[in-house]
Amino acid sequence: MTDRRVSIGPIHHSVIGKRILPRDMDRAKMDRDNYEGAVNIALSIFADCTNVGVSFQDALLAIYISGLNHGATITKENYNG
Repeated sequence: MTDRRVSIGPIHHSVIGKRILPRDMDRAKMDRDNYEGAVNIALSIFADCTNVGVSFQDALLAIYISGLNHGATITKENYNG
């Protein structure tokens, strides 16, 4: 069985400058307007969480759940529309 623990270490010289997709992550293509909208939403959620004293981990979770919710809404609209 492979040990899948993640550790922090220096980047190997052979991958410097290449975009590496983190384990268990996916990519989505977005146009510039949608990208900027997503960034504004994420920053707004993070600022709101920070202002009320939410931990960093919980703020990231709130952003993640919001992204899931937005993705589900867009998917429903694409299938129903």
